[in-house]
Amino acid sequence: MVQLTEGQLEFMQQRIFASFALVSPTTGLPLNTTVWVHYYQPTEKFYVITNKTRAKWRFLRDGSKKIAINIVAPQGYPYFSMNGTAEVFFEEDREDFWDIILEIIEKYNAGNEVNRWLKRMKEAGDRLLVELEPDNIYSSV
Repeated sequence: MVQLTEGQLEFMQQRIFASFALVSPTTGLPLNTTVWVHYYQPTEKFYVITNKTRAKWRFLRDGSKKIAINIVAPQGYPYFSMNGTAEVFFEEDREDFWDIILEIIEKYNAGNEVNRWLKRMKEAGDRLLVELEPDNIYSSV
């Protein structure tokens, strides 16, 4: 398990969008998409929300488990990058599923938007969490 420094923990609390990268298991072509990413302190792991209609899910479902996440501050520096093997979880897989999703929603939204996003995700019934315990972290923080 990789331990984050105080500076890295502070950086991860910021509302900064991230790039999520993985490779198609069928074509070998890379996919890079913008995501919300969150470091969840109780598990000391990183999480991304997606749903079953996204290419991320199809690639993960079909065997592409090696991922990379890159977070860059709006001014282009500092940065925080990591890579490793993804694990995918659905609501029935873990008790803290909606706790993690709520923290992510709260990080990227405020006020009534939090409840709107949470309701929308619960009603859709197709959410999943991508969990990453990084093998490597590269950071200027």
